[in-house]
Amino acid sequence: MSFLLRNLENLASDEMKSLQETTMSKKQLEDFFAKAQSNTKLQEQIHECGENNSCVVAVGEKYGHKFSPATVSHWQRDH
Repeated sequence: MSFLLRNLENLASDEMKSLQETTMSKKQLEDFFAKAQSNTKLQEQIHECGENNSCVVAVGEKYGHKFSPATVSHWQRDH
């Protein structure tokens, strides 16, 4: 029984970490896009990525932002 409870606690902890990472990633993406609004060079780099979300992630990393291709996809779907 205690084994099952420990596993459930670990699962809950992992789910919380994942939720926090997703929230942080979304904030990083929003900050990156806000920066891009006033930076034409950055806008061009994003535009050159086209549909390649991994490319957008790489450009974001160059500017100090960390987010995943999945976060970009979710943002595109929601906006």
